[in-house]
Amino acid sequence: MRLKLTILSLNQKAVKGNQIMDKSYAEIVIEKKVITKMKPKEKIINDIQKYGWHVVHILDDDRGEKYSYTIGLTDSFKHPEIAISGLKPDICSLIFEGIVETIKDGFEYKVNKEYDDILEGYNCIFRQISDNKYDNLFGKATEYYKEKAFNVYQLFYPDNENNFPWDNEYSLTIQELL
Repeated sequence: MRLKLTILSLNQKAVKGNQIMDKSYAEIVIEKKVITKMKPKEKIINDIQKYGWHVVHILDDDRGEKYSYTIGLTDSFKHPEIAISGLKPDICSLIFEGIVETIKDGFEYKVNKEYDDILEGYNCIFRQISDNKYDNLFGKATEYYKEKAFNVYQLFYPDNENNFPWDNEYSLTIQELL
């Protein structure tokens, strides 16, 4: 069974089946599939075999942070995993989908370089997360990779004034430095 949510336009209505729903901002097109019950580890392996990657959403960890990260990019595409902090899971998934499509085409993102093609109207920057944080932050990835080395890049997006979290003028409080 598939549930498809289509946004008709920004700041307007969305159609879900036969129902029209109010949405305050566009979450673009989101498809959710009802899947047979799988253990989380099986789901991760299944997604990586089928799509080349899997996404994990941490809705509220013991430090109160919300973030999402990929698993499988290293094995499937020889690219570091990606983490995003402070955005809704559905939005993170959409951003990951765009990034992964670019990676599948052979592109490799680099740290400390600005990219203007990830979020329209904003430059984004990747920074490498220290591997001593992997066990705490990316438990499912460390479990999947076991002893195999992998890297994680955090995607940073600016506030409305194009300041990043490391800038003194940064005004958003939702994006944590992982």
